[in-house]
Amino acid sequence: MNNAWQNFLTSEGILAKEASANATSGSGQPFESPDASCRLHTLSTHGLLRISGPEAPSFLQSQLTNDVTQVTASIGQLNAYCSPKGRALALFSMIKHADAFYIILPTEVLPAFHQRLKMFILMAKVTIEDDSDQHACFGVSGTEAKAALQTAGFKVPSEHYHTEANEQLLIQKLPAARGEYRFEVIGPPDQLIPLWQKLSPTSVNSTETFWQRDTILTGIPTMTTDIVDTFIPQMLNLDLIDAVSFTKGCYPGQETVARTRHLGKLKRRTFLLQIDTAHAPAIGSKIEDDDENTLGQIINVSAHTPDSCVALAVLNLDAADAKSLQLADANKTPASLITMPYDLPQ
Repeated sequence: MNNAWQNFLTSEGILAKEASANATSGSGQPFESPDASCRLHTLSTHGLLRISGPEAPSFLQSQLTNDVTQVTASIGQLNAYCSPKGRALALFSMIKHADAFYIILPTEVLPAFHQRLKMFILMAKVTIEDDSDQHACFGVSGTEAKAALQTAGFKVPSEHYHTEANEQLLIQKLPAARGEYRFEVIGPPDQLIPLWQKLSPTSVNSTETFWQRDTILTGIPTMTTDIVDTFIPQMLNLDLIDAVSFTKGCYPGQETVARTRHLGKLKRRTFLLQIDTAHAPAIGSKIEDDDENTLGQIINVSAHTPDSCVALAVLNLDAADAKSLQLADANKTPASLITMPYDLPQ
Protein backbone atom coordinates (compact mmCIF):
# COMPACT_ATOMS: atom_id res chain seq x y z
CA MET A 1 0.00 0.00 0.00
CA ASN A 2 1.23 3.51 -0.78
CA ASN A 3 2.79 5.05 2.34
CA ALA A 4 1.01 8.41 2.11
CA TRP A 5 -2.34 6.68 1.70
CA GLN A 6 -1.59 4.29 4.56
CA ASN A 7 -0.53 7.15 6.82
CA PHE A 8 -3.76 9.04 6.08
CA LEU A 9 -5.93 6.01 6.82
CA THR A 10 -3.96 5.33 10.00
CA SER A 11 -4.17 8.95 11.22
CA GLU A 12 -7.93 8.91 10.70
CA GLY A 13 -8.27 5.64 12.61
CA ILE A 14 -9.82 3.99 9.55
CA LEU A 15 -7.45 1.02 9.32
CA ALA A 16 -7.80 0.24 13.03
CA LYS A 17 -11.58 0.47 12.77
CA GLU A 18 -11.63 -1.83 9.74
CA ALA A 19 -9.33 -4.35 11.43
CA SER A 20 -11.67 -4.43 14.42
CA ALA A 21 -14.73 -4.92 12.22
CA ASN A 22 -13.08 -7.67 10.19
CA ALA A 23 -11.97 -9.43 13.36
CA THR A 24 -15.61 -9.85 14.38
CA SER A 25 -17.00 -10.47 10.90
CA GLY A 26 -17.38 -14.18 11.51
CA SER A 27 -18.66 -13.96 15.06
CA GLY A 28 -22.24 -12.94 14.44
CA GLN A 29 -21.68 -9.38 15.68
CA PRO A 30 -23.31 -6.69 13.52
CA PHE A 31 -21.28 -4.47 11.23
CA GLU A 32 -21.51 -0.71 11.37
CA SER A 33 -24.02 0.54 8.78
CA PRO A 34 -23.33 -2.15 6.17
CA ASP A 35 -26.29 -1.03 4.09
CA ALA A 36 -25.80 2.73 4.28
CA SER A 37 -26.69 4.66 1.14
CA CYS A 38 -23.02 5.57 0.51
CA ARG A 39 -20.08 3.55 1.82
CA LEU A 40 -16.33 4.09 1.51
CA HIS A 41 -14.00 1.06 1.35
CA THR A 42 -10.21 1.34 1.71
CA LEU A 43 -9.43 -1.57 -0.67
CA SER A 44 -6.00 -1.87 0.90
CA THR A 45 -5.62 -5.38 -0.55
CA HIS A 46 -5.87 -4.13 -4.15
CA GLY A 47 -2.68 -3.66 -6.15
CA LEU A 48 -1.88 -2.04 -9.47
CA LEU A 49 0.30 -3.09 -12.41
CA ARG A 50 1.26 -0.55 -15.07
CA ILE A 51 2.01 -1.87 -18.57
CA SER A 52 3.41 0.61 -21.06
CA GLY A 53 5.50 0.84 -24.20
CA PRO A 54 4.78 0.93 -27.94
CA GLU A 55 4.15 -2.82 -28.09
CA ALA A 56 2.08 -3.07 -24.90
CA PRO A 57 -1.26 -3.50 -26.75
CA SER A 58 -0.03 -6.37 -28.92
CA PHE A 59 1.79 -7.99 -25.99
CA LEU A 60 -1.30 -7.96 -23.78
CA GLN A 61 -3.46 -9.16 -26.66
CA SER A 62 -1.23 -12.23 -26.96
CA GLN A 63 -1.39 -13.00 -23.24
CA LEU A 64 -4.91 -12.32 -21.95
CA THR A 65 -8.30 -13.97 -22.48
CA ASN A 66 -10.22 -10.85 -23.51
CA ASP A 67 -9.89 -8.60 -26.55
CA VAL A 68 -7.51 -5.87 -25.41
CA THR A 69 -8.10 -3.89 -28.62
CA GLN A 70 -11.48 -2.90 -27.13
CA VAL A 71 -9.85 -1.09 -24.19
CA THR A 72 -9.72 2.69 -24.58
CA ALA A 73 -9.29 5.70 -22.32
CA SER A 74 -13.00 5.45 -21.46
CA ILE A 75 -13.73 1.72 -21.85
CA GLY A 76 -12.14 -0.83 -19.54
CA GLN A 77 -12.86 -4.53 -19.23
CA LEU A 78 -12.75 -7.63 -17.07
CA ASN A 79 -9.90 -9.87 -18.15
CA ALA A 80 -8.02 -13.00 -17.13
CA TYR A 81 -4.72 -14.77 -17.57
CA CYS A 82 -4.36 -18.53 -17.93
CA SER A 83 -1.71 -21.20 -17.71
CA PRO A 84 -0.85 -23.15 -20.89
CA LYS A 85 -3.30 -25.81 -19.63
CA GLY A 86 -6.10 -23.23 -19.64
CA ARG A 87 -6.42 -22.77 -15.88
CA ALA A 88 -7.01 -19.25 -14.60
CA LEU A 89 -4.02 -17.67 -12.83
CA ALA A 90 -5.40 -14.14 -12.45
CA LEU A 91 -8.65 -12.24 -12.88
CA PHE A 92 -8.75 -8.45 -12.91
CA SER A 93 -10.25 -5.26 -14.25
CA MET A 94 -8.15 -3.32 -16.72
CA ILE A 95 -8.21 0.35 -17.68
CA LYS A 96 -6.16 2.62 -19.94
CA HIS A 97 -4.80 6.07 -19.18
CA ALA A 98 -2.17 8.23 -20.87
CA ASP A 99 -0.96 5.44 -23.19
CA ALA A 100 -0.52 2.93 -20.37
CA PHE A 101 -2.68 0.01 -19.27
CA TYR A 102 -3.45 -0.49 -15.59
CA ILE A 103 -4.39 -3.87 -14.14
CA ILE A 104 -6.15 -3.88 -10.76
CA LEU A 105 -5.95 -7.16 -8.86
CA PRO A 106 -5.47 -8.57 -5.34
CA THR A 107 -2.03 -7.90 -3.92
CA GLU A 108 -1.67 -11.55 -2.89
CA VAL A 109 -1.56 -12.73 -6.51
CA LEU A 110 0.14 -9.64 -7.99
CA PRO A 111 3.83 -10.63 -7.52
CA ALA A 112 3.53 -14.04 -9.18
CA PHE A 113 1.43 -12.62 -12.02
CA HIS A 114 3.89 -9.75 -12.48
CA GLN A 115 6.87 -12.10 -12.69
CA ARG A 116 5.13 -14.46 -15.07
CA LEU A 117 4.14 -11.69 -17.47
CA LYS A 118 7.71 -10.35 -17.47
CA MET A 119 8.99 -13.77 -18.55
CA PHE A 120 7.20 -13.42 -21.89
CA ILE A 121 8.26 -9.88 -22.81
CA LEU A 122 11.41 -11.22 -24.53
CA MET A 123 12.40 -8.53 -27.06
CA ALA A 124 9.07 -6.69 -27.04
CA LYS A 125 9.12 -2.96 -26.27
CA VAL A 126 7.06 -3.32 -23.12
CA THR A 127 7.57 -2.23 -19.51
CA ILE A 128 5.64 -3.83 -16.63
CA GLU A 129 5.83 -2.11 -13.25
CA ASP A 130 4.20 -2.67 -9.89
CA ASP A 131 2.61 0.75 -9.41
CA SER A 132 1.07 -0.02 -6.01
CA ASP A 133 3.55 2.25 -4.22
CA GLN A 134 2.73 5.21 -6.47
CA HIS A 135 -1.04 4.91 -6.61
CA ALA A 136 -3.81 3.63 -4.40
CA CYS A 137 -7.52 3.02 -4.71
CA PHE A 138 -10.72 3.01 -2.72
CA GLY A 139 -14.27 1.91 -3.35
CA VAL A 140 -17.52 3.86 -3.22
CA SER A 141 -20.73 1.84 -3.02
CA GLY A 142 -24.42 2.19 -2.22
CA THR A 143 -27.60 3.57 -3.73
CA GLU A 144 -26.26 7.14 -3.46
CA ALA A 145 -22.67 6.41 -4.53
CA LYS A 146 -23.13 7.93 -7.98
CA ALA A 147 -24.83 11.05 -6.64
CA ALA A 148 -22.16 11.48 -3.97
CA LEU A 149 -19.33 11.45 -6.52
CA GLN A 150 -21.20 13.86 -8.80
CA THR A 151 -21.95 16.21 -5.92
CA ALA A 152 -18.22 16.19 -5.14
CA GLY A 153 -17.67 17.49 -8.68
CA PHE A 154 -16.54 14.30 -10.38
CA LYS A 155 -17.62 12.76 -13.66
CA VAL A 156 -18.68 9.14 -13.37
CA PRO A 157 -19.06 6.46 -16.08
CA SER A 158 -22.48 5.07 -16.88
CA GLU A 159 -21.53 1.57 -18.10
CA HIS A 160 -19.84 -1.31 -16.29
CA TYR A 161 -16.03 -1.24 -16.54
CA HIS A 162 -16.13 2.14 -18.29
CA THR A 163 -13.81 4.81 -16.90
CA GLU A 164 -13.88 8.56 -16.42
CA ALA A 165 -10.67 10.53 -15.89
CA ASN A 166 -10.85 13.41 -13.42
CA GLU A 167 -7.37 14.92 -13.69
CA GLN A 168 -5.19 12.11 -12.30
CA LEU A 169 -8.07 10.24 -10.67
CA LEU A 170 -9.68 7.42 -12.63
CA ILE A 171 -13.17 6.29 -11.69
CA GLN A 172 -14.30 2.89 -12.96
CA LYS A 173 -17.86 1.66 -12.61
CA LEU A 174 -18.18 -1.96 -11.48
CA PRO A 175 -21.19 -4.30 -11.48
CA ALA A 176 -23.36 -4.05 -8.37
CA ALA A 177 -26.24 -5.97 -6.82
CA ARG A 178 -29.35 -4.93 -4.89
CA GLY A 179 -30.00 -1.85 -7.05
CA GLU A 180 -26.80 -0.15 -5.85
CA TYR A 181 -23.80 1.45 -7.50
CA ARG A 182 -20.14 0.51 -7.10
CA PHE A 183 -17.16 2.55 -8.23
CA GLU A 184 -13.43 2.09 -7.81
CA VAL A 185 -11.31 5.25 -7.65
CA ILE A 186 -7.65 4.95 -8.62
CA GLY A 187 -4.98 7.62 -8.43
CA PRO A 188 -2.18 9.30 -6.47
CA PRO A 189 -2.84 9.79 -2.74
CA ASP A 190 -2.58 13.59 -2.94
CA GLN A 191 -5.79 13.48 -4.99
CA LEU A 192 -7.41 10.46 -3.38
CA ILE A 193 -7.26 11.92 0.12
CA PRO A 194 -9.18 15.16 -0.68
CA LEU A 195 -11.89 13.14 -2.45
CA TRP A 196 -12.25 10.78 0.53
CA GLN A 197 -12.55 13.84 2.78
CA LYS A 198 -15.21 15.37 0.53
CA LEU A 199 -17.26 12.18 0.58
CA SER A 200 -16.86 11.39 4.28
CA PRO A 201 -19.50 13.77 5.74
CA THR A 202 -22.31 12.03 3.82
CA SER A 203 -20.84 8.49 3.81
CA VAL A 204 -19.87 5.78 6.27
CA ASN A 205 -16.53 4.04 6.44
CA SER A 206 -17.24 0.42 5.54
CA THR A 207 -14.89 -2.54 5.21
CA GLU A 208 -13.32 -4.69 2.54
CA THR A 209 -15.47 -7.50 3.93
CA PHE A 210 -18.54 -5.75 2.61
CA TRP A 211 -16.86 -4.90 -0.67
CA GLN A 212 -16.12 -8.61 -1.05
CA ARG A 213 -19.70 -9.46 -0.07
CA ASP A 214 -21.05 -7.20 -2.80
CA THR A 215 -18.59 -8.59 -5.34
CA ILE A 216 -19.80 -12.10 -4.53
CA LEU A 217 -23.43 -11.03 -4.94
CA THR A 218 -22.65 -9.91 -8.50
CA GLY A 219 -21.53 -13.47 -9.29
CA ILE A 220 -18.01 -12.29 -10.15
CA PRO A 221 -15.25 -14.39 -8.56
CA THR A 222 -12.10 -13.01 -6.98
CA MET A 223 -8.90 -14.84 -7.86
CA THR A 224 -6.89 -15.50 -4.70
CA THR A 225 -3.87 -17.72 -4.10
CA ASP A 226 -6.23 -20.40 -2.76
CA ILE A 227 -7.73 -21.03 -6.20
CA VAL A 228 -4.96 -20.00 -8.61
CA ASP A 229 -4.29 -22.60 -11.34
CA THR A 230 -7.35 -24.66 -10.38
CA PHE A 231 -10.24 -23.86 -12.72
CA ILE A 232 -10.64 -23.14 -16.41
CA PRO A 233 -12.43 -19.83 -17.20
CA GLN A 234 -15.81 -21.42 -17.98
CA MET A 235 -15.93 -23.07 -14.54
CA LEU A 236 -15.62 -19.57 -13.08
CA ASN A 237 -18.33 -18.28 -15.47
CA LEU A 238 -15.83 -15.92 -17.10
CA ASP A 239 -17.43 -16.60 -20.47
CA LEU A 240 -20.76 -15.39 -19.05
CA ILE A 241 -19.44 -12.11 -17.61
CA ASP A 242 -17.55 -10.89 -20.70
CA ALA A 243 -14.06 -11.77 -19.49
CA VAL A 244 -13.29 -14.08 -22.44
CA SER A 245 -13.27 -13.35 -26.16
CA PHE A 246 -13.77 -16.28 -28.54
CA THR A 247 -12.95 -14.21 -31.64
CA LYS A 248 -9.48 -12.87 -30.79
CA GLY A 249 -6.18 -14.55 -31.52
CA CYS A 250 -4.21 -17.04 -29.47
CA TYR A 251 -3.17 -16.66 -25.84
CA PRO A 252 -1.88 -19.15 -23.23
CA GLY A 253 -4.52 -21.80 -22.61
CA GLN A 254 -6.68 -20.65 -25.53
CA GLU A 255 -6.87 -24.14 -27.04
CA THR A 256 -8.38 -25.62 -23.86
CA VAL A 257 -10.82 -22.73 -23.44
CA ALA A 258 -11.99 -22.95 -27.06
CA ARG A 259 -12.23 -26.74 -27.04
CA THR A 260 -14.38 -26.67 -23.90
CA ARG A 261 -16.74 -24.22 -25.56
CA HIS A 262 -17.08 -26.12 -28.82
CA LEU A 263 -17.32 -29.63 -27.38
CA GLY A 264 -19.83 -28.61 -24.72
CA LYS A 265 -18.38 -30.97 -22.09
CA LEU A 266 -18.32 -28.54 -19.20
CA LYS A 267 -19.44 -30.29 -16.00
CA ARG A 268 -18.99 -27.53 -13.41
CA ARG A 269 -20.02 -23.90 -13.06
CA THR A 270 -19.88 -21.24 -10.36
CA PHE A 271 -23.01 -20.89 -8.21
CA LEU A 272 -24.07 -18.36 -5.60
CA LEU A 273 -24.85 -19.73 -2.13
CA GLN A 274 -26.15 -18.59 1.20
CA ILE A 275 -24.72 -20.58 4.12
CA ASP A 276 -26.51 -20.59 7.46
CA THR A 277 -23.58 -19.79 9.70
CA ALA A 278 -22.08 -16.61 11.13
CA HIS A 279 -18.61 -18.14 10.87
CA ALA A 280 -17.29 -17.98 7.32
CA PRO A 281 -16.09 -21.42 6.16
CA ALA A 282 -12.62 -21.74 4.70
CA ILE A 283 -11.93 -21.41 1.00
CA GLY A 284 -11.94 -24.93 -0.43
CA SER A 285 -14.64 -26.17 1.97
CA LYS A 286 -16.68 -28.88 0.30
CA ILE A 287 -20.36 -28.58 -0.57
CA GLU A 288 -22.42 -31.77 -0.65
CA ASP A 289 -26.00 -32.89 -1.13
CA ASP A 290 -28.14 -34.48 1.58
CA ASP A 291 -26.77 -37.91 0.59
CA GLU A 292 -23.26 -36.60 1.36
CA ASN A 293 -22.18 -36.69 -2.29
CA THR A 294 -19.52 -34.01 -2.84
CA LEU A 295 -20.69 -31.47 -5.43
CA GLY A 296 -17.83 -28.99 -5.37
CA GLN A 297 -16.06 -26.39 -3.27
CA ILE A 298 -16.26 -22.80 -2.06
CA ILE A 299 -13.98 -20.34 -3.87
CA ASN A 300 -15.02 -17.00 -2.29
CA VAL A 301 -16.93 -16.33 0.92
CA SER A 302 -17.93 -13.37 3.05
CA ALA A 303 -20.16 -12.49 5.97
CA HIS A 304 -23.62 -11.49 4.74
CA THR A 305 -25.86 -11.00 7.75
CA PRO A 306 -25.09 -11.58 11.45
CA ASP A 307 -26.35 -15.15 10.99
CA SER A 308 -25.26 -16.10 7.47
CA CYS A 309 -22.52 -15.98 4.87
CA VAL A 310 -22.66 -15.61 1.13
CA ALA A 311 -20.33 -17.60 -1.10
CA LEU A 312 -19.38 -18.48 -4.63
CA ALA A 313 -18.78 -22.18 -5.17
CA VAL A 314 -17.69 -24.20 -8.19
CA LEU A 315 -20.22 -27.05 -8.25
CA ASN A 316 -21.33 -29.87 -10.51
CA LEU A 317 -24.10 -28.71 -12.81
CA ASP A 318 -26.55 -31.10 -11.17
CA ALA A 319 -26.25 -29.12 -7.93
CA ALA A 320 -29.18 -27.06 -9.19
CA ASP A 321 -31.35 -30.19 -8.99
CA ALA A 322 -30.29 -31.27 -5.50
CA LYS A 323 -33.08 -31.31 -2.89
CA SER A 324 -30.78 -29.69 -0.36
CA LEU A 325 -27.17 -28.59 0.01
CA GLN A 326 -24.88 -28.45 3.00
CA LEU A 327 -21.32 -27.90 4.07
CA ALA A 328 -19.34 -31.09 4.44
CA ASP A 329 -18.61 -30.25 8.07
CA ALA A 330 -19.45 -31.89 11.38
CA ASN A 331 -22.65 -29.84 11.69
CA LYS A 332 -23.80 -30.41 8.10
CA THR A 333 -24.45 -26.67 7.98
CA PRO A 334 -27.32 -25.92 5.58
CA ALA A 335 -26.64 -24.03 2.35
CA SER A 336 -29.01 -22.86 -0.36
CA LEU A 337 -28.66 -21.61 -3.90
CA ILE A 338 -29.28 -17.91 -4.60
CA THR A 339 -30.40 -16.83 -8.05
CA MET A 340 -27.42 -15.58 -10.02
CA PRO A 341 -27.58 -12.03 -11.45
CA TYR A 342 -26.95 -13.50 -14.91
CA ASP A 343 -28.25 -16.61 -16.64
CA LEU A 344 -26.43 -19.93 -16.28
CA PRO A 345 -26.60 -22.27 -19.30
CA GLN A 346 -28.88 -25.24 -18.78
